[in-house]
Amino acid sequence: MEQAAEQSDRSKDPSLPLLRRRLPLLLVTLAAPALFLMMTDGGWSLAAFRRIHPLSVLAAVLLAIVPWFTDAARSALWCRFLGRPVTYARLLRIAAAAEVGAAVAPPFVGTVPVKTVLLSREGCSDGEALAITTLASLSDWVFYLIAAPCCLAVAGTAVLPGMQVALPDVARAALWAAGCGAAVLLIAYEVRRRRRKSPERSPGRTWLDRPVRWCTRTWRDLAGVYRLVARRGAATFLLALLLTGVQWGCRYSVPAVLIAGMGLPSQPALFFALQIIIYGLTTFVPTPGGAGGAEALFTLLHSPHLPGETLGVATVAWRVVSFYLPVLLASAIIFLPLPHARRSTGPSDSAAAPTPPA
Repeated sequence: MEQAAEQSDRSKDPSLPLLRRRLPLLLVTLAAPALFLMMTDGGWSLAAFRRIHPLSVLAAVLLAIVPWFTDAARSALWCRFLGRPVTYARLLRIAAAAEVGAAVAPPFVGTVPVKTVLLSREGCSDGEALAITTLASLSDWVFYLIAAPCCLAVAGTAVLPGMQVALPDVARAALWAAGCGAAVLLIAYEVRRRRRKSPERSPGRTWLDRPVRWCTRTWRDLAGVYRLVARRGAATFLLALLLTGVQWGCRYSVPAVLIAGMGLPSQPALFFALQIIIYGLTTFVPTPGGAGGAEALFTLLHSPHLPGETLGVATVAWRVVSFYLPVLLASAIIFLPLPHARRSTGPSDSAAAPTPPA
């Protein structure tokens, strides 16, 4: 009986259907490094990867999973600020589920939709959940505005050769993505125009009424949270910004650690700056998780700084350690049994303005 109850609770967890529905896309995404390796000069030779010191690989793996814990800690800060008692274990699981969600969606989607939905299942209103995720994104942007100029100033002109190689391909990809986006917008506009002209359309309630009410309610809660943060949340935001620096500092240090483990000269500031550029440009890659595009950008930007025989190995090792391995670990974490928190359904749950704990 207890085992059946545990399975029933796990089946209600929204993380599990999220993974099951997108498992085919996840498998296709995980095949990208193998395909990339086939196209490099190293082929399938595992001997090429033996040149990476095992301790460097272990250190890089630890650096790659630190962002889960810092992201969960940021969410815990804001949940405590809003008086929402969500445990750190559940927030860590939400961070893992968001990692899987980001792996099966284009990079511009990010982790915001998945985290917002899962936080709303943990007792937060939709507006509060959206505020917590967007505050994390705001911390990311503030960190970029501070770190990017500093790293580029330290790296100097060393980033220019790779940019000269990568910019033409990036420009073509951006034009292609812009064309696809324009086509989608035109199709959506045409569908809406035809619906508005349809004689069967009733003059009363429309299919937009419910989304409009949801947007109005969510916007009210979101604005309330941001007003509260502006009045009393400066210290919490600074602490979240510190966690953000640790998070991205660890993630962007993975290439430097792997390259040093291959016995090559490591230039931490240069590789850090290149990581900022790569993650920024990967946003325009339309494939799930940026598969293929991220590897190509890494190869193009690092080609002036790494020997040709090690470039393919470094690219695959970086992508596996920083993305594919964390996604596999996150998929395993999602299936860990945890008690599921039930969301309050009271009428004042989403209408009331958020208040901090006493």
